[in-house]
Amino acid sequence: MSNSFLNMDDHTYTDSKLVSDYKKAFGTIKHGDDLGDDIKIQPDQSLYQELDRRQLLKRASHPSGLGIHLVKDGELGLAMLNQTPKFLAPGRYTFVSPFNHLVDVVSITEKLITLSNIQIVTINQGELGLSRRNGVTILLDPGRYILKAPHVFEKTTEANAQYIELGTYRRITVPVGFVAVAFDIGKQIIIRPEDTESGPFETNSATFLFDK
Repeated sequence: MSNSFLNMDDHTYTDSKLVSDYKKAFGTIKHGDDLGDDIKIQPDQSLYQELDRRQLLKRASHPSGLGIHLVKDGELGLAMLNQTPKFLAPGRYTFVSPFNHLVDVVSITEKLITLSNIQIVTINQGELGLSRRNGVTILLDPGRYILKAPHVFEKTTEANAQYIELGTYRRITVPVGFVAVAFDIGKQIIIRPEDTESGPFETNSATFLFDK
């Protein structure tokens, strides 16, 4: 157990130090579903359909059996066409122009697919995705997302982890029988299990300190 999670029976704290009395404005914690900019792939749509709807997909124009580069069913081609990122649906392709080229061919089941400034990210059940856009932390719940810079995926972590950190974002869940001790602007903050029963303690404060 981290030194910042202390046994509740071994310490006595006054109410003035409890998180319930902590008056600092923590800032708004955003989730991907809150953005309203259509980054999440709907469960009833395939990846090909979603990329096509967003005009990010190119379909093969060669007759079946012709073309140098093959993208099989269940795969996704990654290409740059005149410096524009395009995903390739299953089929055969030949690039004649020197400004067009195939970057890679990947399985559509890969958790992270990156092409230029576009990321296709899968967050599994039991995970929490951490991303940032213009310096703001955005949490990604389980599902699949298509992100375009400046929205950039950072990493995944276990959703039930007691401590999560990304940039200035901190998320703390306190186990029963312990308290978490943190500091902000010189003020000690005591976070009790009951403070995180309905959801974890979260903050975006740049001055928040917690020694994990």
